[in-house]
Amino acid sequence: MKANTSVEVTAMTKLKICSRCFETKEGKDYYTCKGLMRSECKTCTIKRNISYQKKTQAWKHRFIDNEQRKSYQLDYYAKNKEKFAEYRTNFKLKHPEYFKMYARQRKNDLRGKSEASVNNSEASDKTKLNYSIEYKY
Repeated sequence: MKANTSVEVTAMTKLKICSRCFETKEGKDYYTCKGLMRSECKTCTIKRNISYQKKTQAWKHRFIDNEQRKSYQLDYYAKNKEKFAEYRTNFKLKHPEYFKMYARQRKNDLRGKSEASVNNSEASDKTKLNYSIEYKY
């Protein structure tokens, strides 16, 4: 193992020419894969990743106007109601404990809201919902 770490240290101090921008840079300016430096520098890799994301529109939801996204989601749901209903029933069958806990917590929260309306100082604590469950698939 000591030989591998010394190889990495010497590799990181070497100068290398980037295959994209053709600049000579130190080893720390390159990503490594399986202990070897990649052919393009970190800045070129980042630029390539950004252009790929924009080209494939994988981050399209970040750039779309909220109203446009909302209308798309409403249309999609209207067209695929059966699909969503099937998903909900399957989820209910797989995770019945989630709905029991959700109903119990919701009931307690609603009781807390009616008490909190009388006493406003407790309202902020009782209206917070926490519905986290860990699932094992």
